[in-house]
Amino acid sequence: MVSFVAGTTAAQMATALNKLTDSTGVYAVTEGDNLRLLSTSYGSEANVALKVVTEGTGGTFGSS
Repeated sequence: MVSFVAGTTAAQMATALNKLTDSTGVYAVTEGDNLRLLSTSYGSEANVALKVVTEGTGGTFGSS
């Protein structure tokens, strides 16, 4: 599980997540203020799952 505190930027999240790529198979890129999670696998193996466990008051987490 990876946690981030309020105010963590997308770039900071990407940096932290990319340090775990070897063990998770997921890497992160930023597109402006957006964070995009991608799989290091290809084809049918290329899946990334994300679960928001909790979000603080006024949070703006969304997915697409």
